Amino acid sequence: MNASASELWLRLLDLLGERGVLPAGYETLTPAELVAAVVSSTGDARVSAFVQDYYYPRHFGGCASAISDEEAGRIIDGIEAQLPQPTFPRAGRASDLRPGEHPCSLCLRRPAERQNEENR
Repeated sequence: MNASASELWLRLLDLLGERGVLPAGYETLTPAELVAAVVSSTGDARVSAFVQDYYYPRHFGGCASAISDEEAGRIIDGIEAQLPQPTFPRAGRASDLRPGEHPCSLCLRRPAERQNEENR
């Protein structure tokens, strides 16, 4: 296990979570499955390059990767600077909104105060 790869992976997950693009149940997905969902949602292939060219070889292969730790960090910096918004909301639809409610502009979900109410 490579500590730098693990740290960068967790940084990427935090970033994707903050931007609201992690798919539901992402904890049970492989990195490749998770990335495929993010790429499908945002159209941003940089997350795929990070996983295929850096994370998999370093974390699971225990070997050198096609890109260095520094290059991988720059990929994440670029994603952080400009990650496209998802092309579709992950949860709910505009038609599910109550009068006067607006979806969160960051994650495109229904307002947080309704989440607990609906999951009971």
